[in-house]
Amino acid sequence: MKLSVLIVLVVVASPLAADWFVSNAVGIRGDRIDEEARSDYEYVLHTVQTDNGEARTLFSGDEETTRWEISRTGTGVTETVFEGGVLESRSEYDAEGLLLQEMNYLKGEVSEVRDYEYRQGVLVHRSVWDSEEVLQSSERYLYWSNGTLRSISREEPSGRVTEYRYQDGRLLEEWVSDRESTERYRFDATGRLIARRRWLDGALAEQEDREYWSPLAGAAIRKVSVQTGVRWTNRQYDETGRLVEQEVVEADVVVSRRTLAYRDEELVSEREVAGDRVREWDYGYESSIRVLETFRENDEIVTVTRFQPDNLEATRIEEIYHDGKPALRVYYLNQQRTAEEVLRDGQIIRRRVFSPTAGESQGAQ
Repeated sequence: MKLSVLIVLVVVASPLAADWFVSNAVGIRGDRIDEEARSDYEYVLHTVQTDNGEARTLFSGDEETTRWEISRTGTGVTETVFEGGVLESRSEYDAEGLLLQEMNYLKGEVSEVRDYEYRQGVLVHRSVWDSEEVLQSSERYLYWSNGTLRSISREEPSGRVTEYRYQDGRLLEEWVSDRESTERYRFDATGRLIARRRWLDGALAEQEDREYWSPLAGAAIRKVSVQTGVRWTNRQYDETGRLVEQEVVEADVVVSRRTLAYRDEELVSEREVAGDRVREWDYGYESSIRVLETFRENDEIVTVTRFQPDNLEATRIEEIYHDGKPALRVYYLNQQRTAEEVLRDGQIIRRRVFSPTAGESQGAQ
C-alpha cells in the first residue's frame, strides 16, 4: 500500500461559472436559484466550475456543512470532502471513473485507507489499512462466466476468514472460519436463513435447520431444529411467528415438552412436562396488560403474582404457597422488595418492611 500525502496548494484559479441551487441534507442538486433567494430554503448548494475541476459547497442557512473539491488531471479525478470545514475523506478515480483509493481522516490525520484493484474493469481485490499502514482486511472477488458475482472472501490478520457465495445475484451461503471452528449459513431465494452448521476441529458440533410457512418473502418462521451432540431442541411457531411448542430430545428420548396457548394477541398459558414433573403458568389480563400470573407444579399452586403497574406502594405482589395455601406474601416496587407478610390460614401473623434502597429489614410488625 502507498499512503498518498495530501498536499494543499493555494492556487489562484479563475472560476468559469458559479451558481446556486436548491438542495437537501446530502447535497443533491435541484433547481437553480438566485443568490438573494438562498435564505428561502433549508439547504442550498453553491457550485464553482474551474478550468481543472469543480467545488461544491452545501449550506444550511449560513453554515457550511459539506464541501466537495474535485480536481481532474489527464489520468483521473481526485475528490476531497470536508465536513464542517474539517477534512473528512479523499478519493482517487482513474480516467474511466473506477475508484482506486479512499482515505478517511480523523482530526486531520489519516485513519483508514482502502485500495481497490480491477481486472478488465471489474473489481477483484480490496485492501483496508489502518493509520499505521497495518493491513486490517483483504477481500477477493470472483465472478461467474456471465459476469455476476460468485463470491467475496475477506481475510483478517487474526486468521478469521468470511466468505459470501452468490448465485444468480443472490446470497446463497456464508462461511465463517478461524483457527478452531467453521460455520456455514445457507439462505433461501428470499434471503432467509434455512440452515446453519458449525464444526470444531473438523467435527460437526452443532446444526440448525429452519422452515417457513411460505416460500414468499416475509412469511413467518414455522419450525426451528437445533442439534448439539445428542441433544435436539425443536421449536414450532404459529403463522404469526409465535412460539407454540418446544420439545427437547436426547438420544431419541423426549426430555421435556413445553406448549404455549394464546387468546387473541396474548399468551394465556404455558405447560411444561419433564419426566414426572408438570409445570403450568396461567396469565390474566386487563386491557391487554398482564395483571395475574399463577404458577403450578404437579397441580399444586406454587406462586400467585399480581401486577399493579400504577400502584405507588407495590407494582408486584407475589404470594408463595405451601400445602395449597398462601404462606408468604412479598411486595415489590418495580424490582425492589419493600415488604413481606407471613400468612397462616389467610391471616397475617408477621410483617416486615424493607429499606427502599438497601432492601434491609426494618423489623417485624
